[in-house]
Amino acid sequence: HEAIGTAAADELVVIAGKGHEDYQVLATGRVHFSDYEVVVSLLDEPALPTSAILGIGDTGCSYARFLAGQGSAFEAFDSSPNPAASAALHEISPDTRIEDLDSADLTGFRDLYVSPGVPLSLNSIIEARHAGVRLHGDIGMFAKLTDAPFVVITGTNGKSTVAEML
Repeated sequence: HEAIGTAAADELVVIAGKGHEDYQVLATGRVHFSDYEVVVSLLDEPALPTSAILGIGDTGCSYARFLAGQGSAFEAFDSSPNPAASAALHEISPDTRIEDLDSADLTGFRDLYVSPGVPLSLNSIIEARHAGVRLHGDIGMFAKLTDAPFVVITGTNGKSTVAEML
């Protein structure tokens, strides 16, 4: 159930079982069970978003554009969304509402896309990490999506100077 429910559109789920048989033999006897029936019932259920965007500012809207471009459903969370960011998110995904991050239960998601201003010390994020939810940052996400060499320059001061030197 979990593999089908959390698989992304570009992921393959292999169901290796008896296939044609519609029963299992247990210590207590033979019981009806069909891999095929289970898969069909799961595929008939509407897909729930497996991704959540935390923090709806510039980076959060970039995540939303990326996920929407991939055809992935997502939910959005912020502690105090500003009206401009809310409007930008609505342009990207008109049906997505911004939920309150401070009271969110994030343990049901597969992936959290965390904006730079969102503290990883939030209880909801800590609980999600303990539940096995994957966290993504914008730089790490970019690094996974490109084959080109790149340099990351971080820090409070001197980024422009260092970039100019390169």
